[in-house]
Amino acid sequence: EHIIVDGGSTDNTVKIIQSYNNNKIRFISEKDKGSNDAINKGILMATGDVVCFLCSDDFYATNKALEKVIKCFNDYEVDSCYSDIVYVERQDINSMRRYWKSSDFIPGSYLKGWSAPFTSFYVKRKSILQSGLLNLVYAGDFELTFRLLEIDKIKTKYIPELLVKMRHGG
Repeated sequence: EHIIVDGGSTDNTVKIIQSYNNNKIRFISEKDKGSNDAINKGILMATGDVVCFLCSDDFYATNKALEKVIKCFNDYEVDSCYSDIVYVERQDINSMRRYWKSSDFIPGSYLKGWSAPFTSFYVKRKSILQSGLLNLVYAGDFELTFRLLEIDKIKTKYIPELLVKMRHGG
């Protein structure tokens, strides 16, 4: 399921999405209160068991990425998982700017500066709904993963490979 939440773009975004005429794409375009509000709308629209946060400048590093995520959920019976990500140049997606090598989550890690890469964070929708949506005021991505892993203590697993690329600057 692909859910696209657009904040009322005035460029060609709406035309491009509508040109796909794909019933697997769910799309809304309306004014929102920023990207965290848009992500929250997407979570509430989702019907699947697991959600991820692949934003407009993010893409899978391999066509096997989701297979690896599904395998992780099936093999380890976790509530979430995450992988490494790489930041690439905006105009050249083969030019790596930074590799974010993550690591296994250890309780207390957030207090030492660690965080799960949000663009490669896959989580059961029910865990988010039980914990609460993204904060609209500040660092919603960091705060949500902190809340889920450190406070709610959901089970998570690190997939030690590159699954997501992100254009530098978001």
